Amino acid sequence: TQPGSITVPIQTVKICPDSNLLATPWCPAPIDKQYDSLGNSSDTIPEYYCNLHNLDAAQFPVPVGWNVDNTYFEQQEEQARQAEQAELDAAAEEARKREEEAAAAAEEAKKPDKPATDDKKPTKPPKPTPPADDGQNASGDEGAEAPASTG
Repeated sequence: TQPGSITVPIQTVKICPDSNLLATPWCPAPIDKQYDSLGNSSDTIPEYYCNLHNLDAAQFPVPVGWNVDNTYFEQQEEQARQAEQAELDAAAEEARKREEEAAAAAEEAKKPDKPATDDKKPTKPPKPTPPADDGQNASGDEGAEAPASTG
């Protein structure tokens, strides 16, 4: 400190950035803010506590006439409930898929075994072989010659 200068005491307090009031234990992201303890500044230490994140206004008083706004806590509870429900829904969906897979596997196990084939195309029955020529003509007469054509 230089001779003739005055040291202004600085006080650091936790402030809720959402309300710009003194932070409560429930404020999610309080910041440290420094104030001139002598009040030589237009920016003075707030007298009251945050009304947005306050579960105990008796211990952490809010400005007169201000209501404690528990919207923050209601939102936190709703988000927690939604996250829990999402986990339950995901678990139920996973269980449903496992049940479907198990049922499909059980159905597949009930089917008779099919012979393995290399060709995936359906097989055609073999073509019938023509009867062997036993020396009979179309009329069934053995040894008879076909009539000669005239003319």
